[in-house]
Amino acid sequence: MQRRKHHKLAEFPPELVSAVKDQLQHGATYAEVTAWLNERGQAIGKSSVARYARDFQATIDYMKFVRDQMAVIVQQIGLDSTAMQDVATQLALTQLFTFLMKTGELKDVDHLKAINAVGHLTNSSARMVKLRAEQAQKEQEKAAKINAELTRRKVDPETIRYVREELLGLAP
Repeated sequence: MQRRKHHKLAEFPPELVSAVKDQLQHGATYAEVTAWLNERGQAIGKSSVARYARDFQATIDYMKFVRDQMAVIVQQIGLDSTAMQDVATQLALTQLFTFLMKTGELKDVDHLKAINAVGHLTNSSARMVKLRAEQAQKEQEKAAKINAELTRRKVDPETIRYVREELLGLAP
C-alpha cells in the first residue's frame, strides 16, 4: 500500500486543523489531541498526529531559523524593512524556481498554483520598488521643506544638518 503524500490531518476541516495546531503549541500530548479529534468524529491514530506535529514543529523551527538569519543579515549590512522585503521576495522566487527545476516532470505540482505564486511574488517585488521610489520622493520633499524653513529662520547650516540627519534620519 502506497503512503499518502500529505498528512491525514490535512483532510480535516480547517477549523479542526487550526485547533490542533493551537493544542500542540500549548503543550497537548499526541494522545490528548488524538482523543479530542476522535471525539469529534475524526478517525485518526496517535502516530498520524505525531507525524503531523513533527512536521508542523519542523516548519516552525525552520521559519524561526530563517527569521534569525535575516535579522543577522539586516544587522550586518544595514538593510531597511523595504530592502529586506525585497531580499525575502527574491529568496522565495529563487527557492520556488529551484524547486520547480528539481522536480523534473512536475507531476506532483499544481502548475496553476506555482505560476500564480510566481506572479504574486513578482508583483510584490514590483510594488516594493514603487513604494521605495515614492518614499524617496516624499523624503526629498520633506527635506526641501525643512531646508527652506530653517534657512528662512536663519538657522546655521550645522544645526540644519543635525536636524535633517540625526533627528529626522534623512540623507544628507
